[in-house]
Amino acid sequence: MAYCKTDQLRLGNIPLPANGSAERAVNQAADEIDAALGFKYVVPIRATGATERPVATLISNINIYLATGRLIEELTAAREDAQIHAYALGLVNEAHMALRSILNGEIILEGVEVVTTGDPATGGPVLYNKDETSNVEDFYDNISNPIAVGDAVWPLYLRGYPTGSAVYRG
Repeated sequence: MAYCKTDQLRLGNIPLPANGSAERAVNQAADEIDAALGFKYVVPIRATGATERPVATLISNINIYLATGRLIEELTAAREDAQIHAYALGLVNEAHMALRSILNGEIILEGVEVVTTGDPATGGPVLYNKDETSNVEDFYDNISNPIAVGDAVWPLYLRGYPTGSAVYRG
């Protein structure tokens, strides 16, 4: 569900394309918002009570910024116009900063239902499968804690190369 309309995009004098890419950009931006905030809030984002309008305006602006930035990047990809590309990147960065502020708790969406899973951890799955006999794990264990090995990780050779190597000049 999109949080804005295509006529709200801030394209300036860039004409809206007739191929439906504006609607696609708006919907993709809304999907990106839902994907980012969906671990913390029930999506689609809908506030109730006194904060309904500020929350709706904030989410709508994030949708507008993301959709406009991505659409401008798409429409002007072939042109070498640093100013228009900087504008598009600035819009996308502003939207991402707002999303990060919401996720970090700097902005709290009052009146929006919070996801409750019973698990105090928030976020996606975290997997760590340590293999007891992995040479890679042994390598990283030795690099991060070489004192536990007893010797230097890579022994020093005074003449430059170890005995038996193809370039040893003993």
